[in-house]
Amino acid sequence: MRRLLSKLRPVHIVVAAVLVLFLAWKGDEYAPDLRKSPFVLWSFRAGMRFRDLDEVALRHSSGRFACQEPMQRIRLCELRAAGIPGDLRVLVDASGRVASLQFRPDSASPIMREEGRRIAAFWNKVREGVGDTKDSRDHASTIRWSSADNRWAALMRYGRLGKTPFEIQLTDRSRLTNIANTTTLAATMLVMNAVAESTDVMPVMDDVSYALNSIRSGRALDASYETAVPASYVLLPACERTRLLLGATPGTPNERFTLDATALIESAFAKVYSGSRLVRGESAWLVDSSGQAERIRLAPAESDSASGIVALGVEYPSRTAKANAHLKEGRPETYCRAAADLVIAGAQPNGSLGNVYRIPIGEDAMASQISRIEIVPTSASGDAAHIRIRYTTRYGTYRWIGSIDWEGVIAGDPPRLRGRVPLGFAQSMDEAMSSKSGTLLITKRSEKSMSLGTLEQYDWGFATRTISIPVWPNGAIDGVRILDRLF
Repeated sequence: MRRLLSKLRPVHIVVAAVLVLFLAWKGDEYAPDLRKSPFVLWSFRAGMRFRDLDEVALRHSSGRFACQEPMQRIRLCELRAAGIPGDLRVLVDASGRVASLQFRPDSASPIMREEGRRIAAFWNKVREGVGDTKDSRDHASTIRWSSADNRWAALMRYGRLGKTPFEIQLTDRSRLTNIANTTTLAATMLVMNAVAESTDVMPVMDDVSYALNSIRSGRALDASYETAVPASYVLLPACERTRLLLGATPGTPNERFTLDATALIESAFAKVYSGSRLVRGESAWLVDSSGQAERIRLAPAESDSASGIVALGVEYPSRTAKANAHLKEGRPETYCRAAADLVIAGAQPNGSLGNVYRIPIGEDAMASQISRIEIVPTSASGDAAHIRIRYTTRYGTYRWIGSIDWEGVIAGDPPRLRGRVPLGFAQSMDEAMSSKSGTLLITKRSEKSMSLGTLEQYDWGFATRTISIPVWPNGAIDGVRILDRLF
């Protein structure tokens, strides 16, 4: 042995080392094939290499899969099957392996009925399928199969009275779980793309579902999700207002208030818009002492009889039109600001005007619009009374135009915008003439940054991303930074 080693030259050692590394790499590549799923759909299995599946599909369907990326390094691929006409969908994980495979035939043909029976009979030899009649989708019934080690799963879903499966699915539960745990909204994305069932990823889904449902039902989450408002920012110049001499204003006011509320609102406007009065007809106007009028929009409005508070949003259509026109031009040097106002008026016991406040909303944006107001009284647990508002702010750069939906909390004495939560976004890119939109959810925060998850809908399905946003010294995030990271 010593004599043999003494005859080895450095080049021999290098070649041997390269050979060992190559064999280790190939062994690692092919090792997963030693444990294959026992559930086979024609030549397809969950857990197989996607490139192999794609080659098989090419031979039998004369086409390759078209893939999208619902999240980073994860692919959702589709193909029209030629043998039995239908759609084949595959979820591919970051290693290039199939985590989930589905086939949905176009019709309940006799060929598909017999093929379904044949496949089910083969799977029953592996392990007997279990019927599930409580499937909630279209009153369907489902037969499920699972391997002894619970890693591999398969199912066939039937119509209420049908004997032909309208969906066949193969799953590698281990790979599916790994994808679901990758980001906060990954599990939700899988379920909404119908490549996983909520029961498969339930431990991950619970908190996220609560968060998303809270956003969609009209309330953001508790105070721990609120972010501060930027402490200081450079204000754009106010958009030029369009004024005209107001003549007669026939017609019935569009806004409906009680007589008491109408008197209170008119008194409030005379105080917060000093020297002007509110005139309401088919449109609403702010009229100054010289008779010059600017059209405004009063919406939405909310009142609380117990506290005697009336709150309403005020928007300025001519200013907003100018702000939007400058945004479309894409020249930041021409941008101007058209913030909406929240007017809060309180009534004295005798019905006269008490405290009144005007709070600009969206001053850090080019334009803003209030869509919902909710007056929340003091709770039994001692939470202070406050006002929650939904509003949308618009931003733009030379690269993109976008908007952020917020829920804001108005509180304090005097009341101010205490905090807000980003709920959704929309963005368009002029060069590509494309647009995208989605839900936003705060997933993590630190002293210097905040992570946001997105849930975006496209023609092909749903996608999710995670972005990190630098925060202001007071812990605030702003719309421009969010949209810039999403660009």
